[in-house]
Amino acid sequence: MEFFGVTIETWFLTIPFFFYFGVFFHEISHGMFAVLTRCSDVEISFFNKEKNMSVSYNTDAMWKVRAIGLAPIITAFGVLVFAYLLKGQIGWGSGSLIFG
Repeated sequence: MEFFGVTIETWFLTIPFFFYFGVFFHEISHGMFAVLTRCSDVEISFFNKEKNMSVSYNTDAMWKVRAIGLAPIITAFGVLVFAYLLKGQIGWGSGSLIFG
């Protein structure tokens, strides 16, 4: 069985590969905001056997925790605005890829 000229087995092998990059950039945005808000003990771990990917930090301020939690959404909006300003317009496919 084929879907857009590619076998279904190939789709099942490649789709998780693309999701992995999304998780990578998601965790990077949490880490960036933890560093920007000057949290202490910021650690980003990749390929960890227990959690796979994670970010850990120490802080006492609740606003920092909320800002770090919203980091992927804020980063996605920033990328959309930046792409719109450079390109003049952005398609639905690019927007859904960024927010996906």
